Amino acid sequence: MIKYQSQAFKLFVFLTISMFTAAIAICQTGTLQGNIIKNISLVSENNKNYLVIQGILQPDSLTKMTLQAADKKFLLGIPDAIVDDESIPNTFIPFEADKPLESIQIDQKQEIVEGELVYKVNLVIQARTSMKPYIIRPITSSEMKFELVGEQQMQQADVTPTETQPEP
Repeated sequence: MIKYQSQAFKLFVFLTISMFTAAIAICQTGTLQGNIIKNISLVSENNKNYLVIQGILQPDSLTKMTLQAADKKFLLGIPDAIVDDESIPNTFIPFEADKPLESIQIDQKQEIVEGELVYKVNLVIQARTSMKPYIIRPITSSEMKFELVGEQQMQQADVTPTETQPEP
């Protein structure tokens, strides 16, 4: 009888350790499903301006990203995201006077959706002139880029060339 009790106890310990290990693995998998923003910068290349967001990104989750533009301001909503407070300690990022962007305000939100805690980062971006951001695909696991197209560039792109008559 004692032999069966010791085997039952060993089985109980084994099952307890297995369940604990499985619970830890599930928790770690759940935390890896989001995006961690580590750097937000403005980059100029070939007379074009780009808003670059770097960090640990899950490109599949970024398909739910929202973008609203109005005149000199636009709002970029990044789902399942948090900001790395060590890499970006301030929630307000100002830019120099010669840059096309004036500032970025970072707003982190937490809400409960269908019983789950969901994180979201909203970037409120203030530009110096009217412009629109266009996402550059593909989004990688470390970077996403937005081309910032100014009003003058948009007007030039909308102009269609007129037909000219051949000279006699």
